[in-house]
Amino acid sequence: MIGGRRLFIRSAAVHYYRLTRGEWTELLDKVLLAGCNTVETYIPWNWHEEAPGLIKSR
Repeated sequence: MIGGRRLFIRSAAVHYYRLTRGEWTELLDKVLLAGCNTVETYIPWNWHEEAPGLIKSR
């Protein structure tokens, strides 16, 4: 429940790391048009954490 109202969660999986940043907006707009209100994604830690404790944010 959110704000005292029941919410049906409809999600889509979006693997952002397989897309260019320029594609994100169009794809997320399509997710909304499909009726989704949630986005699910994996975080590829082997890409973000190049070495133990060293996080690449961009």
